[in-house]
Amino acid sequence: MCCKGHVFNDTLSNSLLLQCVDGTYWNGTVSPCLTIKEALRSRSNNSEDYDIQEADVVEVYLKKYKYIEEILIPAACVVGLVFGNVAIILLIQKIRKKRKASSSHHNGRSTSVPPSTSSTQVPQTLHVPTTVTVDTNVPPAFPKDTPPTAPPIPPKPKTPQPPIVRQAPRVLMTDL
Repeated sequence: MCCKGHVFNDTLSNSLLLQCVDGTYWNGTVSPCLTIKEALRSRSNNSEDYDIQEADVVEVYLKKYKYIEEILIPAACVVGLVFGNVAIILLIQKIRKKRKASSSHHNGRSTSVPPSTSSTQVPQTLHVPTTVTVDTNVPPAFPKDTPPTAPPIPPKPKTPQPPIVRQAPRVLMTDL
């Protein structure tokens, strides 16, 4: 195996496989590793006149490595990320389903929120009336011309308006 940017002179490949079969063995030397430019010049007939652009040689030589580095590795990363995200989503759904089942059947009683109640509903407002309307058709308790026997009741001091009570919506983990 030659380093990156170097090849064997005879095959112009960076790796060489020697296979011996049926008790045979390799008896010889392996050609040395040369740079791509040197290997191509040594294979040409006239090495002085042979002018080669190094960028073209490297592009042809590393074509198979570009495929691995630029296509296979990023594609494997993307596929791994997609499968990882799918696994996480399935795990979250499974946990939610278990949590919902355990909260609705806790101690044999149903503790789930009725279907009419939702966290998206507008908060309920409780209005307390501050004044009472008087019906004019009802006659007064005492006639106007007879004086009352009891002293008049002093008017009540004005009390501040009671606050408006609002109920906050319930938010459950299942609503998220």
